[in-house]
This record gives sequence, structure tokens and C-alpha cells, in this order.
Amino acid sequence: MQTFDKFTIWWKPPKRSPEPQKPTINNFEQYTEKKYLVNADLFYEKPDGIPAFSSRFVSATKDYKLYKLECKTCYPSGYEQNNKMYLEYFETDESQKTVIISHGWAVKKKELERTLCEKLARIGISSVLVTLPYHMERSPEGTWSGEYFLSGNINRTIEAVKQTVMEIRYIVNFLKKRSNLVGIYGISLGGVLAHVAMSAEDRFGFGISALAGGNPAGVVLDGLMTRHIRRDIELAGFSRQELGEIWQIINPGILPCKVARDKLLMINGKYDQIIPTVYTQQLWEHLDRPEIKWYPCAHYSLYFFRELVFNDICVYIDNI
Repeated sequence: MQTFDKFTIWWKPPKRSPEPQKPTINNFEQYTEKKYLVNADLFYEKPDGIPAFSSRFVSATKDYKLYKLECKTCYPSGYEQNNKMYLEYFETDESQKTVIISHGWAVKKKELERTLCEKLARIGISSVLVTLPYHMERSPEGTWSGEYFLSGNINRTIEAVKQTVMEIRYIVNFLKKRSNLVGIYGISLGGVLAHVAMSAEDRFGFGISALAGGNPAGVVLDGLMTRHIRRDIELAGFSRQELGEIWQIINPGILPCKVARDKLLMINGKYDQIIPTVYTQQLWEHLDRPEIKWYPCAHYSLYFFRELVFNDICVYIDNI
């Protein structure tokens, strides 16, 4: 299974920025205050009000109605294209349970996530599929999907995570008016972000991640997909320890989780080298060993078990 991942990376290597990416600031104190590590809500502040979404009906089946929602972000960045939120809302008639779904890094389409949304709708569970900052239609002109989310510009990465978490909390404001129970699911980068969001947001009734882990500094420096980012970070003069300290606020492996242990499910590959399993184990231990399912795969090769994974997720949420 590791061979499949290595072949995939060789066949379709991750894109690289044309020029080395580096931080735009020298002082990171605004991100490293100890109070944030005790209560992440102080950093990932809950936005006021309900998002003023523009809504466009797309289609309907016997299980759900699909709407595309758009609105301005609650935490603007310096890039106009990135300052609008794009959501796909799969609304069921019941809508008693709704899950927010976030995708992986550098993806260009969300077909697998849409398939999951459709499967959830068949059992009466609504879902909201988000587009992460700096991805797809949110990519600044001249950049590839995800280029500005995760890079050697380590302060922009923190800001991208903060924007994501605050937007998720903004969406929760909207969904709590429509659904009794709101949870979150993410895969790969989306799974890491889901865990960070669970450190700030106390209104989630459940949380699920696939192919996620803690210690983003370790993941970037050791993972197969991010060697070019490691190069940029090293060129900028940052050690592993320094990066780990600066990125503590985006590390779900040290932030207190606000979702109960028995309402968490982790799904991971035994042989993952993109988010190395050592960092999955660290996150699992930090969360007091919630339910975890290990598949005999690496990262990309979880695709071969997708139907089983979809079933795990549907059954878990249905039984809550």
C-alpha cells in the first residue's frame, strides 16, 4: 500500500511554488501566547451573527435538496478571491443531524466528499461541504489549489487555519438554527482542521476524522507530500523545534478537545507516510484513546476501502 502512495506521488508529484515561500513577519508572539493553548476559543474566536448566504437551488432527489451557498468570509485575508465562502448544502427533509465536511489539501475537486454527502442523505442526515481557504475557486489568481494554505510562509499557514476554523464556527451559527445536532468530519488536512475546530467549538455533538494526525510541524517535515515545503522552511532558517513552537496553536495534538471522547471516531491507514502514523498515535493518545479504526492501507490507498469508510461514517452518525 505504501508502494501505491509512492507511485501516485511519482506519477502526479505535488505542485511546487515557483519561488521559495517564506514568512512575511519576524515576530510570532501574536500566535504563541500561552492562553491560546489553554483555551483555543480565545484565538479562533466565535463570529457574531448568522452568515448572510446567497442561496442557489441546484437539484433535488428523493433524499435531499442541494443548494450552493456563498457569503463573505468572517475573517478576511489579503486575497480577494479567498474572501468568499463556498458551501454545498445537502439538506434532507428531517435535518435533525447535520455534518460539516472538509476536504484534503491541494484537491481540485470534491467528488468523494459529494458521494459521502449523498450516502448520508439516504439515511436522513444533512451535510455541508465546504471549500477550504486558498483552494479551488478560492485560489488567488496565478496560484494552484491549496498553494497558499500550506507552505513555507508559516504565518500565512496559521492565518489560513484560523480563517478555516472561524468560518466553520460561523457555519455552526447557521446550522444550529436548522438542526438539532451538528458535527464535523474531515479527511487528511480536512481531518486535522476538524480536530483543531473541535478544540475551539463546544457545540459539536460528534467529530470524525480520516487520515488525520497531530503535530503539523512533524507532518510537514517528515511526510512524503511536503518535502518541498520542508525545503522552504529550512531555507528560511527554522529548526524543527522552532517550527513546532510557532505552530502549537494549529496542533490538535496539544490543544484541549471540546468534544467528548465517546463522540469521536478516527479512521486511519496503518502504513500512512503522508501523515505519518506516529503523529496519528500522538493525537489518539492526547484525545484519551477514542474509537479508532485502522485500515490496511497507506494514505491515497484508503481509496480502495472508500465504501467501507463511508459505511463506518454513516453508521457512526446514525447511531448517535
